[in-house]
Amino acid sequence: MARYLGFFLMVGLAVLARVGVAAAQESPEDERARLHFQSGASYYEAGDYEDALREFTRSFELSEKPALFYNFSLCHQQMGHYEVAADYLQRYLEQAEPIPNRANLERRLENLRQRADEELHRTTREPEPEAPAPTFWEGLSPLVYVGAGVAVAGLISLAVAGPLALVEKQRLDDDPCSTSRICDAGSLRVRALVADVGLGLFVVGAALATTFFFLGGDDDEASARLELVPSAGPEGAGAWLRGTF
Repeated sequence: MARYLGFFLMVGLAVLARVGVAAAQESPEDERARLHFQSGASYYEAGDYEDALREFTRSFELSEKPALFYNFSLCHQQMGHYEVAADYLQRYLEQAEPIPNRANLERRLENLRQRADEELHRTTREPEPEAPAPTFWEGLSPLVYVGAGVAVAGLISLAVAGPLALVEKQRLDDDPCSTSRICDAGSLRVRALVADVGLGLFVVGAALATTFFFLGGDDDEASARLELVPSAGPEGAGAWLRGTF
């Protein structure tokens, strides 16, 4: 604001001189125009550019002095209206006479036009496309899918081996070690073991999938690991799921 204060005062003095040569010779309109101009100058110096523009406009309506176009340009520039400020400065250069520092004002007009173009380009630039929001399934932890896969595999094993083990047990109960066939309970133990392992896999997989479904995928997935560990003992054999999370 201080950079334009000297020239601003020069324009103000020119306007005041043209509004009235002397107080005794001023018409009521000239007096009111001068008062509005002084009020606008006070508002401008205080940084209240909207009120300053309002007062300058009233002064122009009464005096119709083109020198006030310069004041309009200053107010609009301070408010960020670069295109409007350039238009008023252009009108001032075309209609007001005499104009001190015309060359400087013409360079300033070019700068205002450039800033107006930059502002227009910034406001009309197409917004960058937003990345689509992840779907529900994309937001789940991979361990949910691992657990679901283990549960499905266990359920299939249980569904296949379980009925076969029951049928074999029923046959052994009905015809235990007869002379007409060889008594062999090995197939029953295998089928029962597969059914037990399948049941265990289903329970562990379902628990794992359910747990991480509700916990979400915020855990450190890179360090998560799931292992199927076989085991054997005097009572039989089986398998365990061991996970590190």
